Amino acid sequence: MYNYRDEEVPMKYFRYAIDRGLLQVKSHIYRISTYHYNWHNHIELLWVLKGALEVCVEGQTYTLQRDDMILYSSQCGHATLALEEDTIALVFHVEPQWFLQYDQDFMKYRFVSVSTQDINIAERYKELRQSLAYIMNHHTAEISISALETMKVDGVIYTVLSNVYEIILASRYENQLSTKILHQEENFERMVHFIDEHFRDRLELATIADVGGYTESYTSQLFKRQLGITFLEYVSRMRLREAAIRLVNTDDMVIHIASYCGFPDVKAFNSAFKKHFKLTPSAYRERAKRIERHTVLEDWKEYISSDDTEIKGILTMYGSYLTRENVKYEENEYTKQSLVSKVQRVKEELQQLLQTLE
Repeated sequence: MYNYRDEEVPMKYFRYAIDRGLLQVKSHIYRISTYHYNWHNHIELLWVLKGALEVCVEGQTYTLQRDDMILYSSQCGHATLALEEDTIALVFHVEPQWFLQYDQDFMKYRFVSVSTQDINIAERYKELRQSLAYIMNHHTAEISISALETMKVDGVIYTVLSNVYEIILASRYENQLSTKILHQEENFERMVHFIDEHFRDRLELATIADVGGYTESYTSQLFKRQLGITFLEYVSRMRLREAAIRLVNTDDMVIHIASYCGFPDVKAFNSAFKKHFKLTPSAYRERAKRIERHTVLEDWKEYISSDDTEIKGILTMYGSYLTRENVKYEENEYTKQSLVSKVQRVKEELQQLLQTLE
């Protein structure tokens, strides 16, 4: 039997992954800092647990506060920028193939949905917060999880997917992306990836233009259109992101961090850092120590430790409606069969919903 918690490395951070055929989902909790561009093949749902941020999706900017959520389709270029210190978000990814098995037209849909913009789907977002919190709590629990509890989480995952699908149906529009535009998105992703790998080096616009196969002028316009900032600003934010993480997680001297992250000298580093974070590097480090939040940087994400009491409290508050105190389950064969039947009913209801829309 598949065990969600089977990992090559024991889980120490708020994150999990499930890979079972068409059911492929991932989720993690991380601290958002400076701009970072993403473009990927899975659907993304972002939930602000703490702080505030801007999300730029295909050139449109959305401001999200605590508890707000945003959902957008696969192959949507997007970037996030924290507006407050210590901004924390939960992200949930699902591969579109899951929905494609029920809806043959699914890949034609394009969508961006913000929880504050449509009161008609507010209940769906409320259920998503509760369910996502419960699932994350399950995966980071320090106690042994029974087979029945794992089956219970199965049902909650299917509830998440059905709620996501309802939101998609309410916000979808026809995908008008041409092959040319998709090719441009892929080129832009390649340019951003090159910057991510070489931001510590001296980077020129001409170098990035060559990576994408464009002129310098067009490359400059492309960065401004896709991200709302210039090429040089993006490089600077990558350097500042790395510097901020090293200030919090290491005891390295500021002058060494400045050099490692690609700044020409410590004066330029201090100036850029204070302009962006409104604090000197030393003051930022001191404030971060008072917060006492443990993180790790992997794949440009600063994951939050699963022993973080503040985040645990937020998840417990939202996920409590599914705890054993509120939902009673008896470990017998009847309960197990009932849960399996519930999952099947969710699938059948989705199929019926699709038939009514045809």
